[in-house]
Amino acid sequence: MSVVNYRDSVYNSGDLMLQRLGSFWNLIFTDRERLKALYRGEFIEAGQAYLNFMEATACLSRQATPVFHQEDWYLLLIREGDVTTDTLKYGDGTLYGDNVTYGMRVRRDRYAVDLQNSLKSARFILNRITGATLNWVCGVDFYFTDTELIFRTNPFESSLVAKRNVLDAAGNVIDREAGLWVYGGQFDLEYLWYHWGYALHAYMQSSTYYKDFLNALADAYVGTPSWRAIQQLFAALTGVPLVIEDTEVVEAILLPAETTQQRQVVTDQHVYLLTSDANVTVQVGDELHGGDSLTDGLRIIDTTDTALTAQELPALALDSSFIHGNYRGELVFANQSVPLEYIGIDENDKAEVRFELGGYESDVESYWEAVHAKGVADGKTLAEYLDKRTDPTTPPAPNTLPTTINPMQLIFDNLLRSNTFFVLMKPQQFPDKAPGGQFFNFLRRALPPHITYLVYVELQPESDYIEYESATYLVDEQAFFDYQDAGTDDLTDSWVEESITLVQVKDC
Repeated sequence: MSVVNYRDSVYNSGDLMLQRLGSFWNLIFTDRERLKALYRGEFIEAGQAYLNFMEATACLSRQATPVFHQEDWYLLLIREGDVTTDTLKYGDGTLYGDNVTYGMRVRRDRYAVDLQNSLKSARFILNRITGATLNWVCGVDFYFTDTELIFRTNPFESSLVAKRNVLDAAGNVIDREAGLWVYGGQFDLEYLWYHWGYALHAYMQSSTYYKDFLNALADAYVGTPSWRAIQQLFAALTGVPLVIEDTEVVEAILLPAETTQQRQVVTDQHVYLLTSDANVTVQVGDELHGGDSLTDGLRIIDTTDTALTAQELPALALDSSFIHGNYRGELVFANQSVPLEYIGIDENDKAEVRFELGGYESDVESYWEAVHAKGVADGKTLAEYLDKRTDPTTPPAPNTLPTTINPMQLIFDNLLRSNTFFVLMKPQQFPDKAPGGQFFNFLRRALPPHITYLVYVELQPESDYIEYESATYLVDEQAFFDYQDAGTDDLTDSWVEESITLVQVKDC
């Protein structure tokens, strides 16, 4: 059965109403074009009312709530005094050093207008609704930033744009005003916050990320914090998509050169948009399952059946929120084999062992003292837990203990398994407007008390390069700067509380 699209049908032609007025108006009335234009204008208003009604209905469901309000036609009034031409400033993307300086006024195709209203985007900007002779396209003739509407040409320099003088109370001309019609404008009326976000006490700027975040968080609150809800929440906050359906097959992987700006992973059911520098970890033909990662920018790992390699997670840093005690900093449990140190038998006839930990020396010493004291109090020390004998009758000796141990694996197997999951992230692969980790605390409110998560963030520092004017300035085994031998000075014990090491760096 065909479906009548009310909104499109009344926009396409004013003839629709004329056909329903009878033969007099349709055949005999001479000024049919004026009548047609009148009815088209009335139905444009009716079409906007229809859009408003559909948006209000959609807001009854958090899954269907629109991110932005749509206005098909909107009159944008701009004052000439509010249009700013370019003044070079830090962060505007200009390449400096080619006869340009900060604060310098330059001539470029960029005319900015501050957005005082909630307009966020638009498809077209025209000089009038009907019979337009000027049609500017978004992304070509103009574009939006978070706070500005940027034109490629100055609207006040075009003879096709309607303008009028702005007068003061005395009738003096103080400015000019231009009127442009915005078609398909998107306005941020904060539907997501006013309808759903307030109930969860979670405010963000309106975006599809915010909508996905609210839905995932609400799923965790209303039902249970399922594994899928947790995955969707992290995907929304980082902007890194995870596989949606239960089963999907990768059909194509498109590189930025083919898609101009983004990488794309195309499956038999969805197209996933990634940043241009995303490291795709799937291949064409792979069968994927719901929640699987497409890149290494975001990985959520269930620790019940997965062991993390040293490359994935080189170490585990735990503070006093995980380890009982008063510590100055974190204790670092490396994900590698380290020697098990046999301390000996104490006065309680209990064997004591240790292994290397990262952190402040005083924290490490306090930790091992607390571990051994707790073992003595409980009747079984760490050395006795590590004893390889099946039925020991004497304290462990070095030959009855393992020679090496993986500190992170020990903590993982005995304390974290089944109640902790890991989130591995690379922020350099996040989209620019992704909310980020500042909202992770909302998940803590939804998780049961015995479940927690640890986040490992891999940062990629920008590299800097020093280029010498002449290669003769630097030869093999020569330092960048040939300092004289470092001077020495004696520090008295009253000046410092701990020892200090001074190192002269000569190589890069």
